[in-house]
Amino acid sequence: MAEMITGARWFLDVPAPSVLGGGVLAVARVIDNPPTHALMGSEYTTDACATAQEWLEDWCTMTPANSKVFDTGWELVKGDPFVAYTGLECMLTTLNEAKNRAITRFDYAEGRSVDKNVAAWLSANAEVDLGGPFPVNEAIGVAEAYAATVYGGTPTLLIPRQFVPCACGYGIRGNLDGSLTTCQGSQVANITAPITLPVTAGATGTMFVTGQITLLRGAVSSYSTPQQVLDDTGRFAPPRALAERIYVPLIECLTAKVQVTCS
Repeated sequence: MAEMITGARWFLDVPAPSVLGGGVLAVARVIDNPPTHALMGSEYTTDACATAQEWLEDWCTMTPANSKVFDTGWELVKGDPFVAYTGLECMLTTLNEAKNRAITRFDYAEGRSVDKNVAAWLSANAEVDLGGPFPVNEAIGVAEAYAATVYGGTPTLLIPRQFVPCACGYGIRGNLDGSLTTCQGSQVANITAPITLPVTAGATGTMFVTGQITLLRGAVSSYSTPQQVLDDTGRFAPPRALAERIYVPLIECLTAKVQVTCS
């Protein structure tokens, strides 16, 4: 009979895994280190939402029944900030070691945090609900068809990772740089979305279609604090370390959602 010998284990240094790619960061136009005030909220104007009008009057008359339409005002794209961060307690390390760990942990968690925040905003604020649930290939067609009626730029599809393998069977293709596009040229963000366990066959999810996504991204800030007195009873808060950065997402012209399944 085999026996397992237990005791003090040897501590190994193992190379870290590569950071997971994809998600919103892979498709967004990222502007690093903008002016500090811009990270409190920003806006810009765009003409990509324009709709061309048609004039079919008799060219020879001086008194046409319908006059031409002229758009007024500005089409503003607005965004407000959120903070992505990782924090940890550091009882058995130095403050510098803990701060470096917080930065490393942030590298691994940042993409998921951005996906979560952008998807949550879209879920609450999407201007159009395209219905469903549709099989993912049909949902892609519905989303692209709607986008083409209201937006002149290349649309972006945000599809939960759970449904991307099914979508790959219907024309989504991977490019040499690791990005994903549909057969009609839309950008695809394979976003990390919550999974309900246990997973059941025929599960549904929410896909989003948007205009261009711009992310203003501040520098990573990191901090560490020593043990501190909590109150007059002498209790102490443990040493802590934190890494964080500010994001401002700006989504152009178009926000819609559609329910999808794999088939």
